[in-house]
Amino acid sequence: MYKEILSKHSYIMVKSVKLGALLLLTFLQQRYLPYVSNIEKDTTKVGFGGLSSNKGGLSIRMDLCGVNIVIVNCHLAAHFAKTEERIIDYMTILENQSFKNDESSTILDHE
Repeated sequence: MYKEILSKHSYIMVKSVKLGALLLLTFLQQRYLPYVSNIEKDTTKVGFGGLSSNKGGLSIRMDLCGVNIVIVNCHLAAHFAKTEERIIDYMTILENQSFKNDESSTILDHE
């Protein structure tokens, strides 16, 4: 459905990534296709000690018009009592997500 709606406005999906119930879709207007390169994706499971995809993070990175960008989506433990667990899982996602691009091989390397 979203593809049909967005295609009417010249958007196309350039990359998608799924982890359990998490889904990240990246769309771009067709006129920008010549300016996008190095599109990559990565996922990190953090549920049940990294064994389950019920919690985790996923990302899509690209170079667009000379700028390296990354889009991150995550689902972490809920409620105040799980704050420390969320911070640990957040750090795990940051440490484990990696890309082939030499200039921006981690999430924090991106502009």
